[in-house]
Amino acid sequence: NDVHVATGLLKLYFREISEPAFTDHLYPSFIKAGHTSGEERSSQIQALCQELPRSHRKTLAYLFRHLQRVAQHSSLNKMQYNNLGIVFGPTLLRESEPSLD
Repeated sequence: NDVHVATGLLKLYFREISEPAFTDHLYPSFIKAGHTSGEERSSQIQALCQELPRSHRKTLAYLFRHLQRVAQHSSLNKMQYNNLGIVFGPTLLRESEPSLD
């Protein structure tokens, strides 16, 4: 029942899948959107998320619902939204490692 083991496995899964959750193709656009602010950022990110493959959107929606529940208990687990972003962000939004083939 160690939550750290479960979290480690979840992060490992997202790190080891061949294509990142936010996809290589959209990576530059997500980075660019992150440099905007306010409503512009929100609308750009929402539009980009609609371009993700359906399976990615469904997986991310499920993960984010889980992380929302984690954040709701932040007084006990110290995992506010910003901490969850630090922990999961680099795993979900990343460039794939180049193939050594």
